[in-house]
Amino acid sequence: MKHIPTSINIQESFIEDFLNFGDFLLKEKKIIFVCSTRETSAKFSAILNSKNYDSYSLKDRIINWQKSGKKFISNLQNEL
Repeated sequence: MKHIPTSINIQESFIEDFLNFGDFLLKEKKIIFVCSTRETSAKFSAILNSKNYDSYSLKDRIINWQKSGKKFISNLQNEL
């Protein structure tokens, strides 16, 4: 699966575990969720914000990232 460079691709089926056990995330880092509709990313961003993370949902969605010509990578090591 393709994703944004330096990102971690978290499958939606694993997101609840990630949110419950994702304390490895640094609270002083910004976390940006991206999806195709923004609904899912906004939902999970709100959950992390309620846990005192600095979290955002990318307004322009992943489709606009692609339309703008920005790069994607395909690397299974960054898949969760």
